[in-house]
Amino acid sequence: MKIENTNLRSFFTENKEDFSFYLTNVRGIGEAKQHDYLNALEKKLIGIKSTNELKSHLSQAYTDPYARALKNLFNYMEYKEIEEFNGISIERWRKAIKLRRSGIREIYISDSELKEAYQSINEEVRPLFKLLVYSGARLTQAIAGMKRLKEGVTKDGISDSY
Repeated sequence: MKIENTNLRSFFTENKEDFSFYLTNVRGIGEAKQHDYLNALEKKLIGIKSTNELKSHLSQAYTDPYARALKNLFNYMEYKEIEEFNGISIERWRKAIKLRRSGIREIYISDSELKEAYQSINEEVRPLFKLLVYSGARLTQAIAGMKRLKEGVTKDGISDSY
């Protein structure tokens, strides 16, 4: 299918509910992130008709949620079997959006720093500390996992709840 003689703002407005359904049920995007995406599109998306206009617009209005929302909008078009938007392939539209690096830094600590941290914490939280270190789980994941365990743990360490 090809869509002609329209702009991204109009397309989004006409398909907002279905796009929201797509984000939730096809892409599996959570409610908070979905809200960020829809809000970014509502506030920033203008009547763009070409990839050059999109690039120019993004040079002024770029935010990470907005760029990711636009990528998802083009993924949605592809999901709806739209091959071209205003005579330009969906792939070219998608390539016009350059996501910036998030700036995530990886920090590695030494064994001695790990031992020092372990020795400096209270005795009562040391089991949790060990769980985090040995499992690699995030704190929220570890706490959620511990909450899921029922009180009755058998001798071999396997919970009765599973």
